[in-house]
Amino acid sequence: MSEGNKRHIWDGEENRKAGGHKSGRGNENKSEFPETWSRTKALDAVQETFNNPDFVREVNGFMEYLKLVDDVLIKGRLQKSERGEWQFHSAYPEQGRGVYGNLERDGAYARVPLIKMKGEGWQNVYRE
Repeated sequence: MSEGNKRHIWDGEENRKAGGHKSGRGNENKSEFPETWSRTKALDAVQETFNNPDFVREVNGFMEYLKLVDDVLIKGRLQKSERGEWQFHSAYPEQGRGVYGNLERDGAYARVPLIKMKGEGWQNVYRE
């Protein structure tokens, strides 16, 4: 991963609409890494997701890589370039222990936990 990709994942872009998954950022419609995770731990988990995924699938022109790291499901996505080469698109904590999302509901944003529900697989507990 390039330094730019790492910065995108952790700090995000100036417009606060792309990237920015550091705990406490509060970016709308973004998940956040657990508060206990350092930048290094988060980015190492993302790199491990691409290097040694638990699951890979192609969805809508993206290659998605999934990996469970310390009870956090990490998702990484690659997209084909105009030359047909796969390149970094995004990576973030999907759900898990200590993962929060800044989600919109009824026009308001709330910071809600994104956790694993026993016996129901991975899902966003915010959605009813």
